[in-house]
Amino acid sequence: MQVLSLNWTLVMAHYWLGVTCYHQSSHEKALRSFDSLCQVSPESEIAHYHAALCCIALGRWECVRDHLEFLTQRGTEDTRVLLHLGKAYRRLNQPLEAAAAFRRGLEVNPDDEALIQVLAQMTDVQAP
Repeated sequence: MQVLSLNWTLVMAHYWLGVTCYHQSSHEKALRSFDSLCQVSPESEIAHYHAALCCIALGRWECVRDHLEFLTQRGTEDTRVLLHLGKAYRRLNQPLEAAAAFRRGLEVNPDDEALIQVLAQMTDVQAP
């Protein structure tokens, strides 16, 4: 029981440190905290999502893709995740994957204006 208590305390400490650093625009420190949280609790979806947000702020698009792919493989239907994943793919010059992520988001929420707009900007990409 003591180990569980220590792990939970460590998880919460990493999470709140990361959130605080992120909101202070210390994205590198926040990313280190969320990455540590991913190591302590590898299945933590919130840690992967926040790590991806830090990577977006730092322009580390491979990192964004990796964290968000983890979430999509776990079955997320969060349109924010799919929007950010599509943007990461676009930055990585993978337009077909980007369009697929955007379309998947529109399947979840056909009225999502951000997804509609970004997909409309990709008019030169053919459907896979």
